[in-house]
Amino acid sequence: MAFDTLSYAKKLQEAGVPPLQAEAHADALKNLAEDNLATKRDLAEWGTALRHEIELVRRDVKDLEARTDSRFRLLYWMLGFNLTLTLFVLSLSAGILLKLLAG
Repeated sequence: MAFDTLSYAKKLQEAGVPPLQAEAHADALKNLAEDNLATKRDLAEWGTALRHEIELVRRDVKDLEARTDSRFRLLYWMLGFNLTLTLFVLSLSAGILLKLLAG
């Protein structure tokens, strides 16, 4: 960030601030501004980096959704198979039990 310390110090002097104090204020403000304030370029770079990070997260979420979907499909298949097998075993057991009780 460009900061004109000379112009700032002159304005302070015009307002009645002694020259040494005006220069000290100008230098202090310049250091504060350079160290702590973001420039348009800083914000643009940060925005670009943030958009990149968001895109990476979106890809990760899509991959996670795809893996979760395939795992749930496998789980549904296994549940259906186990339910069918359980019903078969129960039917077979009931048939054997009925034959034993009838005979």
